[in-house]
Amino acid sequence: MRLLKVIPLVAVLLQSPVELASAQEDSTVWIRQSEVFADPADENATNDEPLRMRLEIASQRFDATIPGSGPVTLVGVTHIGDAGYYDALGELLAGFDVVLYESVAPDGARGVSGVDHPGRTSETLAAMEFVGFAIEWHRMDRGSLPAGLPELIENAGAMDTRFPGWLQAASVDAWDTPLRLEIHEVQLPKDDVDALPPTRTEWRLISTGADQAVGGDGTDTDIVLESVNLEVPPRSKGGIQAQIASALGLAFQINALDYRGPRWILADMTEAELRASAEELGVDVSGLLDGLGGGGVSARLGRMVLMLMRLADFFSGNQVRDIVKVVLVEALSDPASLEMAQAGMPGMDGLMELILHERNRVALEILDEELVSDPKRTFALFYGAAHMPGLAEGLLERGYQPAGEPVWLAAIDIDLEASQVDPATMEMIRGQFDAALGRKPSRRSPSSDGEQE
Repeated sequence: MRLLKVIPLVAVLLQSPVELASAQEDSTVWIRQSEVFADPADENATNDEPLRMRLEIASQRFDATIPGSGPVTLVGVTHIGDAGYYDALGELLAGFDVVLYESVAPDGARGVSGVDHPGRTSETLAAMEFVGFAIEWHRMDRGSLPAGLPELIENAGAMDTRFPGWLQAASVDAWDTPLRLEIHEVQLPKDDVDALPPTRTEWRLISTGADQAVGGDGTDTDIVLESVNLEVPPRSKGGIQAQIASALGLAFQINALDYRGPRWILADMTEAELRASAEELGVDVSGLLDGLGGGGVSARLGRMVLMLMRLADFFSGNQVRDIVKVVLVEALSDPASLEMAQAGMPGMDGLMELILHERNRVALEILDEELVSDPKRTFALFYGAAHMPGLAEGLLERGYQPAGEPVWLAAIDIDLEASQVDPATMEMIRGQFDAALGRKPSRRSPSSDGEQE
């Protein structure tokens, strides 16, 4: 079946390329497949076929060896899963004082600084562009502009729950001065006299620059962004990952979790930092960013798979969806499948260095800053499961030690007993997937307690 050959690539799209690293580092303690069998003592159990299959992701607490420091818990996540999985994650994360989370974000989303005047100016302008995009997205959604930046920030959570925090940071320039939003009416050209209304509401964002006062020359010149000069991209709503999640009847992480509130702190690269680091490593990340946003070759392939899957699913009574979910669980829990997905991808070693190690470095540096600020708080470092081995190594280097047993949450739970796919067909499909990976059949005998992990 050709579908089986593209499942590993679909897994890459669903997880975002961060999970590719499970093929290169030992992530088996963070992500696993389990099966639930009928109780052997149950007289009604007629065979040894599994009743359920699960993809499970771990969280692990680490205690500091330095007195007075609070614990840090690594909370692994997969980017699509059952809605109930994200409900459980939300409850787990609510128990921490601070959640440091993963998300490659727009410039300015972590705040603006700069080491010199040109750097401060360029970073401030880039952050202003993100704020400008959000202003226009507000106009598109609500039919009007916000009265000011506080209203924009307050309403931004309806677009994306990460936005309020990002906009709060991006709305302050590199000289620690809040941006100013001015709204004005612009008369339409005379050629458009029949247009209704005859004017259009426009806006400008202003940074007062180095002197922190209106006006000025040279390095004190105000930085101004006009709405008429801004080309606004469509707002990403999850791209191909969200579409695949929907097709499988699953939820997309960004849509399912609420990132609002001061406890949630961005602990990842901005897009500019990602591109700069990629340039240093000689890695092309345009395909990666396009794919996550819904463009590029990988996203087009994903949409093609989606179309074929939905069509086949319609004619088979949801059997294709069940098959894809089963194979997907096996793909995500088996490094060999992701190795196959990487085959033929140029520059993958450099991409892994960037996606894993460089982003882990940023996350740990932000953790260090927060620990200096107040070490007694409890922290969750909330990242994709494939990042966990590297983050755990970073905590060990900082004097932290694992405490207690990991907590496992079922990200995808498939009810095989209720599936429209008969066990023989499912076993054949899994056998073909095993053969495609060049591995021994994955079927295992049920354990005595009724659950196989």
